[in-house]
Amino acid sequence: MDLVPHFQIVSASRASCDQRWNFGEPASPFSRLYYVTRGEAVVRFGGTLIRLAPGTVSVIPAHLHTEPHCPRRMDQYWV
Repeated sequence: MDLVPHFQIVSASRASCDQRWNFGEPASPFSRLYYVTRGEAVVRFGGTLIRLAPGTVSVIPAHLHTEPHCPRRMDQYWV
């Protein structure tokens, strides 16, 4: 039995987000990991609201319809 989870990094980058990062996204087949370095935003899915803030790492599970919202500016690394 293999107890080590298998994962593959498909894409990674640094991004600066602003008010244009306010849209509904279709369910992604990939999980996402955000590390925020400046600013803040939120991601809503279902009844859950995740706050993206400096110094935090957040994981958004695959196959969820999300609604990201960035009121001003946010700098992040994402995988």
